[in-house]
Amino acid sequence: MRRDLWWTVAVVLVGFPSLVTAQVTVPPAGESGVGQKALEQSQPRFRAPAEEQPDLSVEDSRKVVDPGEGPKFIVKKFVVEGNTLIDDETIAPLLDVGDGLEATLGVLHLIAQEITSLYAQEGYILSRAYLPEQEIVDGVVKIQVVEGRIGQIVVEGNDWFDREDILAWLDPLYRNPALTESALEKTLLQLKGILGLDVKSVLKPGEEFGTSDLLLKVEESRPFRIAVDGDNFGSRFTGEQRYGITAEGGSLLVFGDRLTLRGVKSNGDQEFISPSYTFPVGPYGTSVTFGYTFAEFNLGENLVALNAGGESNIFTGQINLSFFRTRNSEMHLTLGGEVRNFENNQADTVTSDDKLRDAFLELGGFFRDPFRARTFYNLRLQQGFSERDTTDPFNSRFLGRGDVFIASLSLSRYQSAFLGKTYFVINGAGQVVNRRVLSPDQFAVGGFGTVRGYPLAEAAGDVGFTASIEYVVPFPFKVALTQNSQLKRLDQILSIFGFLDHGKTFIVDKQPGERDISLSGAGAGFRLNIPNIGKYYPAVSFSLAYGFPVFKGPDPSDGSSSTLYLNGMISF
Repeated sequence: MRRDLWWTVAVVLVGFPSLVTAQVTVPPAGESGVGQKALEQSQPRFRAPAEEQPDLSVEDSRKVVDPGEGPKFIVKKFVVEGNTLIDDETIAPLLDVGDGLEATLGVLHLIAQEITSLYAQEGYILSRAYLPEQEIVDGVVKIQVVEGRIGQIVVEGNDWFDREDILAWLDPLYRNPALTESALEKTLLQLKGILGLDVKSVLKPGEEFGTSDLLLKVEESRPFRIAVDGDNFGSRFTGEQRYGITAEGGSLLVFGDRLTLRGVKSNGDQEFISPSYTFPVGPYGTSVTFGYTFAEFNLGENLVALNAGGESNIFTGQINLSFFRTRNSEMHLTLGGEVRNFENNQADTVTSDDKLRDAFLELGGFFRDPFRARTFYNLRLQQGFSERDTTDPFNSRFLGRGDVFIASLSLSRYQSAFLGKTYFVINGAGQVVNRRVLSPDQFAVGGFGTVRGYPLAEAAGDVGFTASIEYVVPFPFKVALTQNSQLKRLDQILSIFGFLDHGKTFIVDKQPGERDISLSGAGAGFRLNIPNIGKYYPAVSFSLAYGFPVFKGPDPSDGSSSTLYLNGMISF
């Protein structure tokens, strides 16, 4: 009897810790899938995306015309020949002579230049209209249109990059029988996007009639970039302080390829590494990307007794197609697939193991509108094909599935406030699904990147959205910092901002204890961006923001009333 009693006591003492930990709910930030996603979406942003400007100049072959020059004619009709890109009906308003027009030779030349300008407005910057030699009979005047094309392309200034590689990317310009400004801009922007390569271009009249020659002036720099950064945006369960490095190298195996490596380590026990390799396929903006993401963590803080952690392994392959790309707009399509494995464990025992397989389509880009704004967008449609068994005990979420359809949209708008150089940054993101998802596919809100003032990934649900508006005010006074002309003024590198964030998550097929959660936060801060002032000097960025909950939302789970966000970056 006494022996049985001792065995009973021993079993209770051994089993008691696991009984206690079984009652502890792991927060969203402690799940491998949610934590990995939250880490990526909370990467710091220091400035608006750089505006891409193709450096293109055109030597105008038109001459200044004196309207009173030459003899006078009675013009009853114009006949335009050689126009295939713009029809006669579009040109007709420029040629209306009514019952007859008394015009000098100079006026006729001006009318031809108006047709040239019309072509330029439609993007055909190489086309020209002119008066051929003719005898005007019965008041009929002929105007000849030459819908120009590229003649010769001359590359200057290249040393590291091979001339033939650059010319191969310009092949679409030769193939285009009537080159448009947008087609030329796309090609130049693609070249400028190659790491270590910048180009300036000049169009001038070609040696062959009806052609224009393109002079490409190449400026080379180092074909790699390195940046180190630090912030305190992390979760208290995996380490709030995070230290990262980003490295990029270009044209390593083929001209125009890019190898990118991103790594993050926290002051807790979280590690993240994500290499990717992109290489071009042809000169039309098509490329292929292969990527891998590994994330690992062990939970700390008040969850350390769980002896819990997790691991993520994600393999991605995708094809990127460029529809168009100019200084004012861009649109690209991405088709790809993913193999995603997420594992969580407690006390060296696997508690969940999600093996997700999916295909996705993304449509993204940006556009500029007349309201002095740029809008960036990305629509993602994803279909899963695995984890159909909702009774699997190793599913990360009760009744969750992997064979779900997920549609997500993100928008960012940089809008002038029409008050000096101040502007608004308006961000929105959302996700909808057709079924209850597993943890890695949940939409998380809270923390930097979603709702500031709350801990990272404070809430997660099947469906959700975030919205944010930020008002940015550059430093109001033009203060020169040094005598160095390369170092910009204080108003060009320092800005202050105030923000209001909101987010909400919704649960599909709610289970006991689950609920929809709404979070709102507000605050203010400043950003400092010092550009590199020489070949061997780094660029430095720093930001400070103070956020706190508003609108009577739930109290932060960490018991705080506000959060101070700090982050900095040094890039070479």
